[in-house]
Amino acid sequence: MLRRLIDGLTPLRKAAHKGHAEVVRLLVDARADISKSMSLRIAALKGHSEVVHLLIEAGMDINKARTKDGVSPPHSAVQKGHVEIVHLLREAGMQESKTERPKNHQAKSVQIKMSTAISVA
Repeated sequence: MLRRLIDGLTPLRKAAHKGHAEVVRLLVDARADISKSMSLRIAALKGHSEVVHLLIEAGMDINKARTKDGVSPPHSAVQKGHVEIVHLLREAGMQESKTERPKNHQAKSVQIKMSTAISVA
């Protein structure tokens, strides 16, 4: 199986980015490596709830899917107003620690939005 596409992304990450749930399903069924993938965060950012659901069902560790700056899938979802994905992640056991904060300025403003979205939920 191709490990990386020409643009440097894995097929799983590219499918998650584009919201191609059936392709994600095929890749997961073919045992694509989801252990170090940013696919969940990308799907959350883009609002692809079916892809988020598939990755959770596949056993992706949702509590480790963070960028180097500490941005998690719920941060990404809230950044674009995808509150339903925040709900989905929380129902699946996503833990947001009050002590964990994103390191960059943009992510800090998302943290404030996320706190508001979760309290409204």
